[in-house]
Amino acid sequence: MILTTQGDETERREARQYLEDRAVGTSEGVFWNMKCISPTTIIVPDILHTVYLGMLKHLMDWVTSFLEQHSRIDKFNHLWAMMPPYPGFARFTKPYSQVTQWSGKEMKAVGRVIVPVFAATLLNPSASQRIPFTDALLCVKNLVYFHLMAQYWYHTEATIEYMENYLEVFQYRELNANAAKQRRDDEMPLTKAPIKRMMKNPRPEIKTLDDLAEWCAMPTGELQNHIAWCFKRIADFTDYVDHDQYFSRLNDANYIRYNAVAIPVTSFQCDEQVVHMVRCTGSTRWRKHKPPRNDTVLLWMGTSPDIHFKSTAGRMPARLKCLFVVEDAESSVKGLLALVQTFATGPIRQTAGMVIVEERHQPPMQPLHNGTYRRKPLFGVGTTYIVPISTIQGAVHLLPLTPQPDSSRWYLSNKIDLNAFNLFYM
Repeated sequence: MILTTQGDETERREARQYLEDRAVGTSEGVFWNMKCISPTTIIVPDILHTVYLGMLKHLMDWVTSFLEQHSRIDKFNHLWAMMPPYPGFARFTKPYSQVTQWSGKEMKAVGRVIVPVFAATLLNPSASQRIPFTDALLCVKNLVYFHLMAQYWYHTEATIEYMENYLEVFQYRELNANAAKQRRDDEMPLTKAPIKRMMKNPRPEIKTLDDLAEWCAMPTGELQNHIAWCFKRIADFTDYVDHDQYFSRLNDANYIRYNAVAIPVTSFQCDEQVVHMVRCTGSTRWRKHKPPRNDTVLLWMGTSPDIHFKSTAGRMPARLKCLFVVEDAESSVKGLLALVQTFATGPIRQTAGMVIVEERHQPPMQPLHNGTYRRKPLFGVGTTYIVPISTIQGAVHLLPLTPQPDSSRWYLSNKIDLNAFNLFYM
């Protein structure tokens, strides 16, 4: 192509003949000289047909055949139909086997959740199943990794190399085990969480501390103590803990409970923001025909990573128990707070590339001999306490390990979107 315009007469003639013999046209393209068009952006990858309706659809055909062969398809269907909600993720209303046709949008959602569902389906293999189950998980995980990284806005030589490695493991070749960690450390620094959050849907029936404590099913004194320690631990405002006068003010402050909070999350590799609307309705239905919502979120306390959650870059998953605002009119102190129950970590499943978390029921705090609760509560994994909503980084997707509705153990899915994929390096 270069010689047809830049070579000498003989070279130009030979080059044109060479291209014509191979049915290659030599006329200029209509867009070539237009200043408003970049040649590198004229042809864009067709991710819909090549990835969503191509690779992922092929993968799911193989997965279902594999599960039928090992008599695990029923468990897969049950888990598929009970996936929890997540911002931007449309839950499936039918078992996978009952869907006869998949759109690109639905297959995109499949790629976000197939790894934890497949991993939970293959738990507790027999001795003869252990090796094929491990190979199958590696196959699915690495193809999902490839399709997630294919959605990056821009690439470096390192990201392209990772994609090639993922495809090699998909064909069962060896992959450097540290590739994911190196990707996060060297190429994809964590973006800072936005500061501004907004409470949504106030509930006017909650006006006092007693009202709020009754809604939370906690003794008033225990809730009051949690609020005081939250101000001390996070805002370094010690008066509510150290002085009786300030502590008693919490009983007279104004309270409003909310059903939701909007968390702005910066999209990976760009400055755009998406809003995670996380909800907490207790035992009350969310909307008229929706079941109660007490969503799971990621907490970042702004300190060094908890030793139990190094694999999640120090972020702790927690379930929302109550969202509320407290305002002390006398001191003009106002807090946008959340009562949360944090999860404890289980073993890391290296094959699936996810962490198992479990819900532990913390025994209620017992009052002191004088009937008060004025002492430091437990913080950290597996406990219930109060945090400012500024510590909530966004929603987190937990998928139960068993189809039973009372399951207390979940996979923490790090494939639900690009933000989660690049936040966790396990």
